[in-house]
Amino acid sequence: MSTEVEIPIHEFCSILYRRDIPHPGEIVVGRVVDIQDHGLYIHLPEYGKTAYVPLRELEWGIVRSLRQYYKLEQIVVARVIKVGKGGYIDASLRRLSKKESQSKLSYWRKLNRSIRLALLISSKIGLDWKSVVEKIYVPLMNCYETPFDGMEDAVIRGKQILEECGVPPEYVDIVFKTASESISIRRQKMKFLLDISTLAPDGVIRIRNALLEALKDFKNVEVKYESAPRYAIWVEGFEKNEIRNTAMEFAKKVESLLASMPDAKKYKTTVNIIQT
Repeated sequence: MSTEVEIPIHEFCSILYRRDIPHPGEIVVGRVVDIQDHGLYIHLPEYGKTAYVPLRELEWGIVRSLRQYYKLEQIVVARVIKVGKGGYIDASLRRLSKKESQSKLSYWRKLNRSIRLALLISSKIGLDWKSVVEKIYVPLMNCYETPFDGMEDAVIRGKQILEECGVPPEYVDIVFKTASESISIRRQKMKFLLDISTLAPDGVIRIRNALLEALKDFKNVEVKYESAPRYAIWVEGFEKNEIRNTAMEFAKKVESLLASMPDAKKYKTTVNIIQT
């Protein structure tokens, strides 16, 4: 089966979302298809429909000369404010934050990557793309925002992620192999500072031993002495939250080891972690 076939986005989304029209409040991607003095018309590729953005719902500060601010085929992000009978849709470009707009564009990029991966999976499994979406992508959508997110997580954490989401067992290996070959995961490294102090007379030795012991359980952590009582630690991982959690766990492990040493209660020991 050739991957030359193109998947109509609105058909793909219709199966994935199990609906053909957006709901009020939903944030959507739009492509400007008509510019009038009274507002814009934008095509919503996820639904194959056109929405109207009246002048009062354009971005803040834009009240005239719309053609100076918008161009045909320009991509915009909007919030649906009304869905009328017959599929008539009103939308707004001002009723959403910059963060919401960026989040939707990120979602849109992942959705398009999901479509490209669907074609690859289709060619390897021997199913048409609609069956791939129905049998593989819909289960992933029960666990993730996009199918791409699910496959990316599987590349990071293992193919059992696909199984846990309900991807049929007969497809798991091929989906995982395709995702592993197509999705590049970048590891990143973050620096933290550990302030470790103790009143123990052999405090330097205690801290050194605690750090060395903790490192045995944290292969993705590096430690370097900076200046008393400060130690720099570098933690490597795929996601920032994952890295922060690892750093916190490492600090707790060091604190626990110090607390378990002989006569630890006699000496005041503190361990604080700071992200740089």
